[in-house]
Amino acid sequence: MGRVKLEIKRLESTGNRQVTYSKRKCGILKKAKELSILCDIDILLLMFSPTGKPTMLHGQHSCIEEVISKFAQLTPQERTKRYGNGFLGLQQIGEEYSYSTPFGTVKL
Repeated sequence: MGRVKLEIKRLESTGNRQVTYSKRKCGILKKAKELSILCDIDILLLMFSPTGKPTMLHGQHSCIEEVISKFAQLTPQERTKRYGNGFLGLQQIGEEYSYSTPFGTVKL
């Protein structure tokens, strides 16, 4: 007996949303870590739970600043080409980096 295909849409129940996030968070962190090791890539994964709690993962061979710096060096045209218009990107402000989200600006 196979699995039932789950329709991907926003969960209306706040409780169900939090439970689903908690269960799937471990899986996506594991996959990101495996990808980093198998392909020897720099990776930075930043997630915020439905309650706003941050979770971050970065590769074993890189630090956060290196990955952000590498990404920040992309031109706006390269970012648009790679990530589409829906991606807002990083902006360098002096020595700090900030990331614009629909919920506000995150300073790194």
